Amino acid sequence: MTTVGELLNWMDQIAPFHLAESWDNCGLLVGDKNAPVKRVMAALDVTRQVAEEAAENQVDCIVSHHPVIFHPIKSVTAGSVPYFLIQHRISVISAHTNLDIAPGGVCDALASRLGVVDTDVLEPTGGKAFYKVVVFVPTKDAEAVTDAMGAAGAGSLGNYARCSFSHPGTGSFLPLDGASPAVGAVGRREFVEETRAEMLCSEDVLSPVIAAMKAVHPYEEPAFDVFRDEGVKAPYGIGRIGSLPAPVSARELAAITRDALDCGAVRLVGERDGITRVAFANGAESGLLAAALRAGAHALVAGEVKHNVYVDAQNAGIVLIDAGHFDTENLIVPLLEQRLRKAFPGVMVLPSEQNRRPYQMV
Repeated sequence: MTTVGELLNWMDQIAPFHLAESWDNCGLLVGDKNAPVKRVMAALDVTRQVAEEAAENQVDCIVSHHPVIFHPIKSVTAGSVPYFLIQHRISVISAHTNLDIAPGGVCDALASRLGVVDTDVLEPTGGKAFYKVVVFVPTKDAEAVTDAMGAAGAGSLGNYARCSFSHPGTGSFLPLDGASPAVGAVGRREFVEETRAEMLCSEDVLSPVIAAMKAVHPYEEPAFDVFRDEGVKAPYGIGRIGSLPAPVSARELAAITRDALDCGAVRLVGERDGITRVAFANGAESGLLAAALRAGAHALVAGEVKHNVYVDAQNAGIVLIDAGHFDTENLIVPLLEQRLRKAFPGVMVLPSEQNRRPYQMV
């Protein structure tokens, strides 16, 4: 049976919690890792209405974007949402800025919804480490070994896969007592035509790549090296910037945003034609206007923008579209539901009817 801990580990794989900003509060915020999960619900916010809906539907765990506990609290009393959740044994896993930052997360979902392509990180907060795995293998087995490493994730760079480099050479070894050599015999030094094969891999697949290599390598003790590669960088961070397939005006981009997010209306600052480079700051704008300007964006699509940012955008001559905090982030909820169903076919994923804007447009 699926447990809360398994859901937590799954979330850590698709949106690693270590990516979250230092001020954030993510992870298992209410509940027990060992508790079984038969029903799960996804929501942007864990409001009282969402919590009550979950209880009525016997939901065991809620996966939310916004943390159910954000600011430090000194008590958990009757009437509070955390108390209600505990009382009804409903766990909550919250993935906030880690889900903003992660590939395929909220930032990428927003860019994709608006048809923006070739996206890059707008404001880097860190970077993924890359390693070069070098293995020495009999030449006849080199292709099988590099294929196994590639299947485990090595050799991926941009739009290319299974990238590798190889060079012929001669390997030598002397099997000692207790050895079971694939080539040669104990007590006799062997010289074998070998290939030095090199493949790049990111830190998150390093262990699987090494395991795959060892599983296919014919030697009892494969010779290999692992080097930190400083020549390849994969920054991660908040916001995205990318390109539209065709130039649009400010008002056309505003209409595209409004219709794509089905948010009824957006706020628009500035008038401009020929917009192709668009930056995104889902949720709160959080100072990303400056990053958008540095990156050469023609427009910034954001949610929850302060008045002074409108003025700053106007003065800077960049188009600014405020589509609202809820609507620039709620699009991740149905995507989470889809991914949960695929990852946990034995768990019932219930859509929330109470996952709504906390305000009305009048």
